[in-house]
Amino acid sequence: MNCVHCADVATLLSSVAGSTFSVEIVGSLIGAFAGAYAATRFAEKKERNALLVARLEQANLCLSLCAASLNSAFTYKRDVVKDTFDRYIDDRVSFEAFLKSKLLGDFYFHVDFREFPEISLVYERLVEAVLAFNAASSECIHASMTLHENVATASQSVRSYRQALADLQEEFKALEYREQAYTYFGIENKGKVDRRVFDPLTDLKYKCDAIIYLSFFIAESVLPIARRLDREIGTNSPGVRSFNLSHIRNHELFPDVSDFTEWESFRPAS
Repeated sequence: MNCVHCADVATLLSSVAGSTFSVEIVGSLIGAFAGAYAATRFAEKKERNALLVARLEQANLCLSLCAASLNSAFTYKRDVVKDTFDRYIDDRVSFEAFLKSKLLGDFYFHVDFREFPEISLVYERLVEAVLAFNAASSECIHASMTLHENVATASQSVRSYRQALADLQEEFKALEYREQAYTYFGIENKGKVDRRVFDPLTDLKYKCDAIIYLSFFIAESVLPIARRLDREIGTNSPGVRSFNLSHIRNHELFPDVSDFTEWESFRPAS
């Protein structure tokens, strides 16, 4: 039997290791590994980039709906609520002054029996978009839920106001002007106060302001996140849907921020 000495094994291994064939095998393995690693890294980067783009698209949807929400709320406040509410409060103050003067005779005033339209559904779409936006802050989510509550109560106030006007059209036929004024303006008369008009109208005015403020708050919360996502994505970014927030805050119909001091403490820096 032939024996293979250790020296011969070493020589054999040395010759194999130094051969062109073995170098090609090792080089191919290294190249395959490097290629697979690079492909994996590329796929991971592509997947992460797609996730960032999806989030930015969610943010842009929120911003678009904020713009639509603000536009709808400003229009509703200007064309429906503000004129009726301002005239109502002015006439109410005049009636209170008339009562204090103890003048005899009737107090004449105007009742606007026009029905208020329903609250837009765009606000609910905004709430849904914010809840689906997984990069939204907790304050932004809280604002969207509060917006949902305000829209619901505003819708109820519209229905209550409509019903009150419908009832008063019949009831006023049997009342003198002064009695009509007591009822319409929600002022105490003979120990009773009828607030069927006063409560829903004043509530609707406040809720309209809240819808404007909260829609603006959400936009301010989402915009910095959208800009950060845009920077992370880089050249392939779809861009940020933006609008002039400072102009909105300076809008003549923007509510008094002193009515929302709790929210102001959480408002993102401009």
